[in-house]
Amino acid sequence: DLMVFDGWSGELLSREQLADGVVKHIAWSAKDDFIYIAEQSPKAYVRALTPSLEEIWNMELSKYVEDSFLPDKTDIYGFYTLPAAYGLLVLDDESILVVAAHAWNKEGIFTNRSQIILLSPKGAVLRKYPQAPADTIFKHPVLNREQNLVLFSSMCSACETGAEPKNGPK
Repeated sequence: DLMVFDGWSGELLSREQLADGVVKHIAWSAKDDFIYIAEQSPKAYVRALTPSLEEIWNMELSKYVEDSFLPDKTDIYGFYTLPAAYGLLVLDDESILVVAAHAWNKEGIFTNRSQIILLSPKGAVLRKYPQAPADTIFKHPVLNREQNLVLFSSMCSACETGAEPKNGPK
């Protein structure tokens, strides 16, 4: 569930439930007029919502890091094999930096995909890094004060020991 409360009175102002996703990151827009959420789900949506939780737009991160199906309900860790946002930051110019990542068993081969995506306030893709998804997992983006440098961690759970991932940072 997503919930918006009055921070002083505790009054519940809005509440919404997502169908098949888990919210991983939430952020207010720079002017507090929108809420951005990023989820882990078969499509790994990033959504822009009003403060009353009405959806304005959405985009599928899975288009960049591949999608996958909901796992069998008996697999207690299966949900973690779905694509997800591993970071969501709102910049001063209102653009949105999202780290898309996916680690799953693709036809018997353990696979990683990641891409850092810069979105406009309307959800359009402005830039991607790298241009082709990296065969690794990017996590935990942090911006410097000038918001021109991105620090993030990278791990390759699908790489053999000592191997460099394809398309990843060098």
